[in-house]
Amino acid sequence: MAKEDYINWMYENLIAIKSIMADEATIYVHLDYHIGHYVKILMDEIFGDDNFVNEIIWC
Repeated sequence: MAKEDYINWMYENLIAIKSIMADEATIYVHLDYHIGHYVKILMDEIFGDDNFVNEIIWC
């Protein structure tokens, strides 16, 4: 799957998830360093950048 196709797919899914989430719900998205920064921008657009709490990084 091309990067652009994946980002479009993720955008559509995040929109669908948001439509059924409660206002006080939490979402965790697990991605690698190749795509995570792109999806962070999508999530900021969809959920609002003021709703970002933290990033969990592990080795």
